[in-house]
Amino acid sequence: KLLRDLCPGKCGSLPRGFSLVLGRLIFTAGDRELWSTDGTAEGTRVVSSTICPNPCQGITLLGVWQGAAILDALTGPATGPIASEVWRTDGTTAGTFRLAGPFFNFSGTLTAIYPLGDRYFFFVSCDFSLNCSLFRSDGTRAGTAPFLAAGVTLPFANPHSFAVWQDRLIFISFTDFSTPEGLWSTDGTPEGTVRLADVHEAPSD
Repeated sequence: KLLRDLCPGKCGSLPRGFSLVLGRLIFTAGDRELWSTDGTAEGTRVVSSTICPNPCQGITLLGVWQGAAILDALTGPATGPIASEVWRTDGTTAGTFRLAGPFFNFSGTLTAIYPLGDRYFFFVSCDFSLNCSLFRSDGTRAGTAPFLAAGVTLPFANPHSFAVWQDRLIFISFTDFSTPEGLWSTDGTPEGTVRLADVHEAPSD
């Protein structure tokens, strides 16, 4: 049976981006509204209609971490520039807020989050020139920022090839473009981040 008419009249797109968070289903409808449902008509409601103001290019689920869905909201004209913002939601209005951004780029460059246990998650954001930086978040706006290793003055640049192993995040990245890329390992803290080896191969290799 019909649960709820999400956008009377005409929706720009079908509901999408479904994820289960704390017993509620989170999804987007009408292009720019964030909804949640417990499976009942009374429990199906708009969480936020401001997460992606017009012109909205879409809301994408990046992953689920610590009982919250992490989202990428893209706004801007179809021909660019596009602003990307990282949001979190637990399916309630109070628990829905922006973590980082806006980052300005011409395409959606946020594709996933990289969780590191229940302490932090990491994500990569890029600018107009597709120069990409590594960010760390503890799920709060104040705790979301570019990530630096101890003794390094610049954020990790163009990080890629992420993997979690033995409670550590492993990845390849530059710290400056005057030295080779490095294979890095981190426990999520600057002091616990170490360079394991130089990487002389090209990213395509």
